[in-house]
Amino acid sequence: MQPPNGTINMNEQKSFEEFYNSLLAGDRAKSSAIADELLRYGLTVKQLYENIIRDSLYDIGQMWAEGKISVATEHMASAIVEAILNDHYPQIISSRKNNQTMIATCVENEFHQIGIKMVADIFELNGWNAIFLGANTPTNDLIDFIKLRNPDVLALSLSLDFNIPTLGKNLNLIRTQFPDLPVLVGGQAFNHHKDYVAPAPHVFYMKGLDDVESFAKSRQI
Repeated sequence: MQPPNGTINMNEQKSFEEFYNSLLAGDRAKSSAIADELLRYGLTVKQLYENIIRDSLYDIGQMWAEGKISVATEHMASAIVEAILNDHYPQIISSRKNNQTMIATCVENEFHQIGIKMVADIFELNGWNAIFLGANTPTNDLIDFIKLRNPDVLALSLSLDFNIPTLGKNLNLIRTQFPDLPVLVGGQAFNHHKDYVAPAPHVFYMKGLDDVESFAKSRQI
């Protein structure tokens, strides 16, 4: 287990370890209580997402990839996290709206949706109307939905690096239909592609939620 980003204090490190262990144990009540306590303690939602939840899931995903835990354990941990995110959604909705809309989804054949849910929540926190489509949205269906909702931004996520070629194909199709639509891309898959360069104009690689928040704030009207 690696400490989250090396940027937290000892109390947060202890909480990270407790949260990580409670996920592996399948203890939803304890995991939720730790998240609640950290928010009361003063962590922002973004810090909770990135320093505690995201890094815990990254480590658990790595353990699964190395065969140290079963896919069932990995799914259990993910389900607990999704429940925690849903529990805290009322804290996410901003009372001030900027009348801008974004669509957040995973690329086709990508089934890990927690990261893109966090991206949608960060936009919501900054006054956007975030439409979260979840995992494995077929590209043609996504294009039809974009035509229907006319968003100001599209965000695409992928966690498995073998989906990088799928992302390229999806971007080509989307760019043909919507040449000026800003598209954000990111996710754990890019941990193995740190030198990734956006392949087209108006495509932006997001390294983390700090980048997402900066983008959301910079595009406010």
